[in-house]
Amino acid sequence: MSAAPDVIHPAGLQEALALLRTQPRARVVGGGIEWVSLLRSGVPPPGPLVSVRPLGLDGIVLQQGRLRLGAGTRMAEAARSPLVQQQAPAVAQALAASASPQVRNMATLAGNLLQATRCAYFRGEEPACHRRQPGSGCAVRSGEQRQAAVFGTGGPCCATHASDLAVALLALDAQLLLQSAAGERRLALADLYQEPGTQDATVPLTEHTLAPGELITAIELPCTRAAGGSLYTKVRDRASFQFAVVSLAVALEVQDGRITQARLAAGGVGTVPWRLQASEAALVGQPFGAAAWEAAASAATQGAAPLPGNAFKLDLLRRCVVHTLQRAATHAGCTRMNSTRWEADAKVRGTALYTADEPVPGTLHAAVVPAPVARGRLLGLDTQAAWALPGVVAIYGVGDLPALRPNGFANWLEDDQLHWHGQPVALVVAEDEATARAAAARVGVRAQAEPPVTSLAQASALPFAPAQAARVPTDTQRGEPDAAIAAAEIQLDLRYEIAAQHHQPLEPHACLAHWQGEQLTLYCSTQAVFGTRRVVAHSLALRREQVRVVARHLGGGFGSKGPLWWALSLRVAQAAQRLGRPVLLELTRAQMFTLVGRRSPTRQRLLLGASAEGRVQGLVHDTLAETSPFAEYADPVGAATRWLYPCEHVRTTHRLQRVNGPQAIPMRAPGETPGLFALETALDELAWRCRIDPLALRHRNLAGHDHHTGLPWSSNSLPACWQQAADSFGWHRRPLDPGRLQDGDWLVGWGMANAAYPVQRLACEAEVLLHADGRVGVRCGVQDMGSGSFTALADTVAAVLGVPASAVAVELGDSLLPEGPYSGGTVVTASFVPAVQAAAQALQARRAAGERPAAGAPLCERARTAPPEQASHSACAFGAVFVEARVHRATRELRLARVHAAYAAGRIVSPVMARSQYIGGLVGGIGQTLREATFTDPVSGRIVNGNLGDYLIPVHADMPEFQVHLVPEHDPHLPGGVKGLGMLGTCGTGAAIANAVWHATGQRVRELPIRLEHLLPSGG
Repeated sequence: MSAAPDVIHPAGLQEALALLRTQPRARVVGGGIEWVSLLRSGVPPPGPLVSVRPLGLDGIVLQQGRLRLGAGTRMAEAARSPLVQQQAPAVAQALAASASPQVRNMATLAGNLLQATRCAYFRGEEPACHRRQPGSGCAVRSGEQRQAAVFGTGGPCCATHASDLAVALLALDAQLLLQSAAGERRLALADLYQEPGTQDATVPLTEHTLAPGELITAIELPCTRAAGGSLYTKVRDRASFQFAVVSLAVALEVQDGRITQARLAAGGVGTVPWRLQASEAALVGQPFGAAAWEAAASAATQGAAPLPGNAFKLDLLRRCVVHTLQRAATHAGCTRMNSTRWEADAKVRGTALYTADEPVPGTLHAAVVPAPVARGRLLGLDTQAAWALPGVVAIYGVGDLPALRPNGFANWLEDDQLHWHGQPVALVVAEDEATARAAAARVGVRAQAEPPVTSLAQASALPFAPAQAARVPTDTQRGEPDAAIAAAEIQLDLRYEIAAQHHQPLEPHACLAHWQGEQLTLYCSTQAVFGTRRVVAHSLALRREQVRVVARHLGGGFGSKGPLWWALSLRVAQAAQRLGRPVLLELTRAQMFTLVGRRSPTRQRLLLGASAEGRVQGLVHDTLAETSPFAEYADPVGAATRWLYPCEHVRTTHRLQRVNGPQAIPMRAPGETPGLFALETALDELAWRCRIDPLALRHRNLAGHDHHTGLPWSSNSLPACWQQAADSFGWHRRPLDPGRLQDGDWLVGWGMANAAYPVQRLACEAEVLLHADGRVGVRCGVQDMGSGSFTALADTVAAVLGVPASAVAVELGDSLLPEGPYSGGTVVTASFVPAVQAAAQALQARRAAGERPAAGAPLCERARTAPPEQASHSACAFGAVFVEARVHRATRELRLARVHAAYAAGRIVSPVMARSQYIGGLVGGIGQTLREATFTDPVSGRIVNGNLGDYLIPVHADMPEFQVHLVPEHDPHLPGGVKGLGMLGTCGTGAAIANAVWHATGQRVRELPIRLEHLLPSGG
């Protein structure tokens, strides 16, 4: 090791620049890492080292759309920076993959860019190294060549450049800020390095093009959509502290599914960080998908000149290109995105206002008095004990509040008929919540009870056909399914039963009614701000402009915060009007089981006829479900059977039976979730009868178009979903027969199922504003259920206007804003994206034409979009779910080990939010399949397990390993290219689990939830 050099510590930047000017042989030292390495290699500096550590060149800031990194910032600090992770993730990833934690804690960004070559011959004692001794040649050419470059090797050196950071910065079009005694200048990072062949072969090679006496003071990156979705891949033999064999940084901009900008830079392959310009040209203008990735990979090696010992790098580079572009599709998505929720800070700090948090002075509190019987007639109320409590203000029973105008659902407190246990029979209002609830508990309810009908098994009346199954026809038929099934080589007649479930969002339902004269403001936990306004205005005989509905934040809903809740909200509004004070009603957790709906239990019968090769030839799908005595609602359970598979002979029916229980309403993925459980387990049984792999069977039954409507698909990426999920899961290793996979005491099974949910859109208005100070706003009255609408709105505007999503102010959840759709049926994002895009594009056009906002007068554009009256294509989001289930040989406990799923839902606006939604959907599917069931006492009609201790929802310990793949999909037939994804994650999950259980045990379970007793040898 050479003797330690002199180190000079200047007092400031100008003194450092003066030292470098007056001592040409002096060199700069930041963290000291590079010079320690060189000294250990026997390469001494030519002169003293000038330390720049105390000069204040560190720090990371975001200024005027550019990310500025101080040259003296430590690598570890930059890798951890939220600004870097959000605005330039490729940089954060490259830094995290560099060197070791100890080195990253000391080394600076500029030092990393200026590090000397890592060639072993340069740092050894070989005389044949042009960098050591000009003209001596290059020992690599006849020696060890594995680490050598394959690009830029025409000169006297073929060593690769070592910096990971430089590769990422090159892909992000970085610029360097340089300072010398002569002043400041900018230099593109691409111009910092020069290939060895461009220099005089008789002089020593230089590592960079900095002029003598120049310092790098900062690195600047443009904050573009491409930078915000950038990625870095590093391929090396071990996981830490090794230079890249091959690395790649990718920055893409994708609009409407087509690549509009691409920058790719590679490391480990060039004598300098290497732009893959041929790959970029192959990508731009192409649809973002596998064909473009392969074209970019083929072009990546153009101009390469490998040595015999490193030709493998060409194949490795091509693979790296495909892999990283796939990651860009599934990890970073097709548009710039927030790395966190837009409203995350407010929720974490507790400043986000939910309905029950609204600070309205003078608020009274209400509580519901429930019916104690499930069927009968209300005889009267005993209220004396309740009135004895100090603070009770009012008690309203049947007929005490004005009659409501008919509105399509039951208006409670209008008659004496009792339809289910827990029905509201009175509303108590008090000065505080505790008093209101205590008083409600003291109200005596006198009722004449009748024997209730509490289940399908108890019903004696004939089932009836509802007017519709949700929004689709009740019954359908094409062809002659009975004859087709009778003539088929394989016939299946299968029955399925699924228990009732209850919505249990984190936020209990609440409403706060506040009158100011004739104006009503209703703060409400609602999935439909404008639907609530419409119903409230109609029911109370008000003009719509007299009603304002506000839902700033919702803690989930899953379908429950709709019409049944509006009925109670109306009574709260009437109480507030009569009392002249605001009134708040917030339900208890127990009341969530009785007052806001449920998913109906179902009985399904599925008849299937198929050929011996497994081609479906006939289907009959019949569904029986419960509804209440006072209303009717039917989930479209058989809807997916109508179109998911290519079959010319199909019949579906839906029937309802009245029972004395809470009214059935939509619950996440209504219809498709129970229906696909039956259909997809039936396909699995068919595969076993045909001795065909279940995935191969589905390949044979891929629908080339929608056979129900006869329309072509707007897009159908189901095969890509199969491939991505199956490949990551390792499905090709699955044995055909059940019971073959074991792990100690556990029986292991693998199952899969399709997921599908139809695309729906509604009309939507949105407004985008640009202020004089550069602030951007987006306004839409749509509510955020907690699933990411704030973020999606901000990301959509940011993608069009080219600003950071964090700079967009979002206003939603208020009927004073432009009208947006309800939250349900995955319609929200698919509905507001076209409107927001149209408004933002119009604003961008005005800005491009030279218009500028004035102080106090922002530029504003409003747009309204709506789906066409007559569709030319059938639109559906698709997915595939693969599950590994484990059943204990002795105890029959069932645990999930892995769930791998791939989904194609058009353009993904916010990939982080999409991944969260899909995992949430999968968790919901796990709950329905393995845990959730509502038990009703057959005699009293009371819900027995109306609490979260006895009603089992999945907990963290139940969760398997999740791998979710977002399959890129360009849909030119949908405005904005968005399909919606909220429901899709739940679909198919139950069938995949049940099919995995069969593969583990050989026992076919057709009842949900699957319990221990189902898995006993006797089958329970």
